[in-house]
Amino acid sequence: EAALFGDLLGRLQMLALDRGISIIAVVHTRKPNGMNRDPIDDVLGSTQMTTAADSVLAIYREQGQSILKGRGRDMEDVDLALGFDPATICWQLIGTAEEVRQTRNEEDILQALREHGRAKASAVAILVGKDRANTSRRLARLCEQGKCRQEVVGGEPHYFLAEEP
Repeated sequence: EAALFGDLLGRLQMLALDRGISIIAVVHTRKPNGMNRDPIDDVLGSTQMTTAADSVLAIYREQGQSILKGRGRDMEDVDLALGFDPATICWQLIGTAEEVRQTRNEEDILQALREHGRAKASAVAILVGKDRANTSRRLARLCEQGKCRQEVVGGEPHYFLAEEP
């Protein structure tokens, strides 16, 4: 069945090239193994089907967020966060997936500071379940943005929300 579909897509590609048009095929993806999600590898029957495609796009759910990933011959890889708007029945671009992840991680840090008050970067990292070095970088960025502040206590920096005295 996948071979037959792959042959059909090959013929459609030839038609599209001859006529100077684009043809979009919509297919299902398999459930990805672990965190390594690749739209080309995840297309069901991908060996036959993706060989004819100039590009492949797939929508994944990651931590409650819809992510559009894409790869193709003549395009940069795509990794975008989307939101579905029921009013327009359309997907809306939220930003790059990395920007959205970063925003979510920074919000987790701010929430930890709200709940626990002043804390060292290592304590914040434990509270949010992230690595200390990345948490330190995010805390520095949040301080630059004026969302939190740093005070050295006993020779070590402690972080707290900017509105806290």
